[in-house]
Amino acid sequence: TGDNIAIDNQRRGVIDAGAGNNGSGVSIQVGAANGLGDGIDDLETSVDLLNDGTIQGRGEDNVPAGVRLFLGSGLEQATFTGQIVNDSRGQILSEEAAGILIESGVIFEGAIVNQGEVTGGNGIAIDAAGSLGSVVVINEGELNGDVLLGQGDDTFVQGAEGEVSRIDGGEGIDAIDLSGQSAGVVIDLDLNTPTPGPATQDGAILDVPGGNVVVEVDNFENVIGTAFDDLILGNNEINVLEGGAGNDAIHSFAGADTLDGGEGIDTALFTAGGGVTVDLDEAGNATSSFGDTLISFENINGSGTGNDNISGNSGANVLNGQGGDDTLNGEGGTDTLLGGAGNDVLIGGADVDVLTGGTGFDTFRFEDNSGNDQVTDFVFTDDALDVSAFFNDAEVALGAASQVGIDTLVDLDDNNSVLLLGVNVGDLTTSNFIVA
Repeated sequence: TGDNIAIDNQRRGVIDAGAGNNGSGVSIQVGAANGLGDGIDDLETSVDLLNDGTIQGRGEDNVPAGVRLFLGSGLEQATFTGQIVNDSRGQILSEEAAGILIESGVIFEGAIVNQGEVTGGNGIAIDAAGSLGSVVVINEGELNGDVLLGQGDDTFVQGAEGEVSRIDGGEGIDAIDLSGQSAGVVIDLDLNTPTPGPATQDGAILDVPGGNVVVEVDNFENVIGTAFDDLILGNNEINVLEGGAGNDAIHSFAGADTLDGGEGIDTALFTAGGGVTVDLDEAGNATSSFGDTLISFENINGSGTGNDNISGNSGANVLNGQGGDDTLNGEGGTDTLLGGAGNDVLIGGADVDVLTGGTGFDTFRFEDNSGNDQVTDFVFTDDALDVSAFFNDAEVALGAASQVGIDTLVDLDDNNSVLLLGVNVGDLTTSNFIVA
């Protein structure tokens, strides 16, 4: 009990409730409010606990933790500030309760830093589910058991050497920070497998796409990725998903999300019943028609089945419409456009672009300064070339086509052309050209 508490259990130090006893190794209580009068509903205590030895709770119920923070009698809530630091040689243990227990009504406005071992005998390493504050857990050691965060806006920081099997954000707007990892990860906040993309697992962090589950995650809204190539998938809440450095793919689902690709060549992915509209500015930023905010992206994957309208910028973009009748416009830069299924309109824009319509009846549109583009899968029975910016007579447009090896070259003017890969010029007719 007190206002300012400092505990330093040094190396080889042992704080033990004692075999056969029923108690926590360390119990910290905000001063009992008895005698202070009615209406006392909050006191504040500063706590700094450094453990480089062993702290052991003993007993057979869920109360005698290794370290326990609890309310004094007569209080409705109490605020704890400061840190609980378990150093690299430190052990915080409990026989039957959590390793670290923050009880209901406690407003924990501080950090739990683990570089050693925390083990809960009940399968819970850190139990802060009752906390009303914003708990920060930084794990660079071994957490043997679940981590249960509380009712505030909590943050779990997973270091490169940290081990934990399951983390539950609880209530509030909670974040997972993976920026200290030494390799890219796959994190799926919900059961949302992207298309195209590798299989993920409901509420889990994987070491590689389709690989081993590293951590099970529940009730988190926000993610900070690594400095490497990550796949980050949100859920149906309002998410803030940050890729960091590396070539990241970030998936938005329901909710007005904020997606930040960071450095690298990043891809924003969408899944929705309706089509999405995205128009990237020169910085790779956009606001989607779903209400999402995109920051620093180069590539866009449209919705699975909706009719998307996606525009790039002057950079090298990869725009993938997937299903639906999509309109893709590369604008400037050397772009790759993939229509996918459906009847799509592909506009390469300036510079040399590669256009793939996919299945369906696709239209490839070419405008002034479109450059020397390629169409990889032109089907003369289904597809059309919109050359209305250059020709007003379909016969003249057809006459501009010639055989070049196994391909057909359509010469639009002195500076612009279209190469139809694997197409025999003799198969083309005037119906393959849209003119002014």
